[in-house]
Amino acid sequence: MSVLFLGLELSETIKADLASYLPTQSKHLRLVKPALFHITLHYFGEIERERVLHVLQQCNQSLICQPFELTMSSLGYFGKKQKPSVLWAGLDPCDALSNLHQALIPVMEACELEVDSRPYHPHITLARGRWRSNPLKKDLDILDAFYRQSFQPIQYRVNSFVLFESKVTEQGRSYPVIQRFNLKKCRLSES
Repeated sequence: MSVLFLGLELSETIKADLASYLPTQSKHLRLVKPALFHITLHYFGEIERERVLHVLQQCNQSLICQPFELTMSSLGYFGKKQKPSVLWAGLDPCDALSNLHQALIPVMEACELEVDSRPYHPHITLARGRWRSNPLKKDLDILDAFYRQSFQPIQYRVNSFVLFESKVTEQGRSYPVIQRFNLKKCRLSES
């Protein structure tokens, strides 16, 4: 069994650009390592890798999609502003991304997984909140500085999506690519 998810890879240049927006370290904020920055399409959770690959290969035959452009343009949060659960970089609305997300729902259904009923809100997680107590002035200052940053839009061309595995080892978390899907021809290629 593996913990798997579908997502979009980001280039090293984009990861470095996004890293410049990370908030200051705090005991209440766990920063995401830039190497782990990605955009999630669908989260499978713990599941047999072969089962997911089989379904993806079948669904890939009917998947119609083309490369498209994304623009990362804002910073935001989930949860309460003064005690956020997630700090993120957000994307401009993009029909092509929404369509890709929708087109992959049959993969979830074929794997007999429940599709998240919440609206899809694509983003790049920069930090996760761990609020065991009320924020101190120092914490509020860190959050305020994060929210006040002027975000310079980052354009990104999406040519593929990937099946990631989430691994935790002594060296920390990693998201190795299991399989890559080229949007131009929508055919599988080995990573």
